[in-house]
Amino acid sequence: MFPNSIRVRLTFLFSMVVAFLLIGACGGLIIFAHRSAIGDLKRQLHFAKLKIIREMIKPNGEIDQDEMREDSYGFATEGISLVIYTKSGKLVTKYLSAREDPAVMKPPAWLVTSIISSRYNMIVGIRWSNTQKILDTKSRLLISFSLLVLIIATIGAWFLTGNTLSPIGELARQAGNVSADNLSIRLHAPSNDTEVVELVQTLNGLLGRIAQTASMRQRFYAAASHELRTPLQALSGHLELALNRPRSKEEYIQALEEAQIQSHRLTTLVRDLLLLNRMETSDLPEKETFSLNELCDGLLSTLEPMYTKRNITLETHYDRSTICTAPSSYAEMLIRNLLENAFRYSPEGSTVKVRLVKHGASAILEIENKSVSEQHSDIDRWTEPFYRHDAARTNDGGGNGLGLAICASISEACGWTLKLKAHKDTIVATVEIA
Repeated sequence: MFPNSIRVRLTFLFSMVVAFLLIGACGGLIIFAHRSAIGDLKRQLHFAKLKIIREMIKPNGEIDQDEMREDSYGFATEGISLVIYTKSGKLVTKYLSAREDPAVMKPPAWLVTSIISSRYNMIVGIRWSNTQKILDTKSRLLISFSLLVLIIATIGAWFLTGNTLSPIGELARQAGNVSADNLSIRLHAPSNDTEVVELVQTLNGLLGRIAQTASMRQRFYAAASHELRTPLQALSGHLELALNRPRSKEEYIQALEEAQIQSHRLTTLVRDLLLLNRMETSDLPEKETFSLNELCDGLLSTLEPMYTKRNITLETHYDRSTICTAPSSYAEMLIRNLLENAFRYSPEGSTVKVRLVKHGASAILEIENKSVSEQHSDIDRWTEPFYRHDAARTNDGGGNGLGLAICASISEACGWTLKLKAHKDTIVATVEIA
């Protein structure tokens, strides 16, 4: 088991690769040198044999002694030995490259070949053991040199990987200064390497998103505490006011009605907060197949008092049949909130348009309404919890600032697409329900 260190693992793997390459190279060179040496010696023996046959042996099978003495010096300098026996095995003469007993001219210490004539048996040999010693010495030197190369390569790899990985350690030290209370810190690339720069950019992007999320959560908690405190203070104030002295029946009824309004507002707010939390932490409900036409008609019928009270004209356009398979409860909450927002923040006497069309396997719902303001530069933040845009501040119809946040959470949880667009005094909410 290797230590959990990239530097150790890389150095070890590099050393193993170099070791295998050196072993292969050394083995190949040693085998090649061995075979080359044997080939050279065998060629020398072959040429010596041919020379003896051509120059030293007469046609009658006798040996030309003068030619033998003349060529024996050349054979000795080449390391070639010659021993001549009669047919009966009696030693006739010998020309040895060293003072050796002819009996030792046997493999594997020697490479030998025979020449048989009509009267003599000749043995031509060359000592292999001397060449073998030279090859062994060179092999040991080659192996020692390879070990030295391996050690140098391992040390070099250790320092090289350490230098290459040093930016990671520097980034770790920089990241250690980041905390939940100080998310504004950004990392700086310790080198100009493309990979390091890309990693730093990715980490800084992650830190930026974490900081943005933390900032949104802080705003959410601050707004939630404010929104919860307002109805609680109003409820407590009305009750204290009603109890500070004896009052008439009508005054008690009025105080209770005000308390009921604030308690209903508080209940709605808590319900919406729990709904947001449930969508973030719970699984999706089971999908059902239902008609979006009927769902929209049912919701518009329920909300009729809300838009007729403000003299809002409703225009609808549906495709003939828009069937959808999705969590019906989530679809109902999303469409209800979008319709309520459109009716609540439209100017009195304006028109709200609801269009539902089939688009392949998806259904597209568009809700268009007029706005009391033509300034919508903050439209990208409307889906943040408790965020109140200009129209909401100008025309507070009793919302708690969670309607669009719930719509965004439902869309994200179900994989739907919610888009808000503004053009002058017109707001269009588009939902693609897949």
